[in-house]
Amino acid sequence: MRKGFRKSKSYMIAFCTLMVVAGCGIRMAKDDPADFHGMISLEAAYSLVSGEAASYDQEYQNRLELLEDPAIRQAKLTPYTKRPYLLYYGDLTQKIDYPCSNRAMAKYYKKESVWADWKTYHQIFPD
Repeated sequence: MRKGFRKSKSYMIAFCTLMVVAGCGIRMAKDDPADFHGMISLEAAYSLVSGEAASYDQEYQNRLELLEDPAIRQAKLTPYTKRPYLLYYGDLTQKIDYPCSNRAMAKYYKKESVWADWKTYHQIFPD
């Protein structure tokens, strides 16, 4: 009897903890359904379930194909349209000689230049 009580007590603690975490997530999502920035596991689940992570990966693979092609010396890349909170770290600029990202990426992939085409992006996705 005592052993069963301990087991059910453990389940009750786990259940209560889960409810508190879920409640916090629901409370945070009440204002903005995609705003789980304080809860990493919920943010990860949202990115996976919504397809945002898969879209980001596809865009990344498209970029990688251009960057790894030795025939392309000047890589004009499309800015990311999906930006999962846990995966997206920033993007390239239109400035070919921008040292922090563009020039560093060009050097890494042995390109003359690498930049993002933000003009086309803003035509497709106006603010």
